Amino acid sequence: MFLAVAQHSIAVLGVLMCVGGLVGYAKAGSKASMAAGLGSGVALLGTYALTYTDVKLALIIALVISASLDAVFSVRLAKTKKVMPSGVLLALNVIVQVILVLGLVEAFK
Repeated sequence: MFLAVAQHSIAVLGVLMCVGGLVGYAKAGSKASMAAGLGSGVALLGTYALTYTDVKLALIIALVISASLDAVFSVRLAKTKKVMPSGVLLALNVIVQVILVLGLVEAFK
């Protein structure tokens, strides 16, 4: 059960990262936000594609990408003290990480 949810949560997170990068660029003109959002989003979408050939490796890679995003969003939240967008994205990443870990536990059974 968690394996399928974990697999699809990678795709959802990837799309949200891409959209977030584009929104950051549209609202604030931040090219760094666009590059980081699109880069991490495309990496996650590639990882989602990998789930169809090697689900264990894909979940591990997605977990590493998500943990890296946690670090970025934690620093931004500490610096700006604004919940939106960094705090919300941090919370979303933590939720996805829990799902990914549960998916990994199921995959390794």
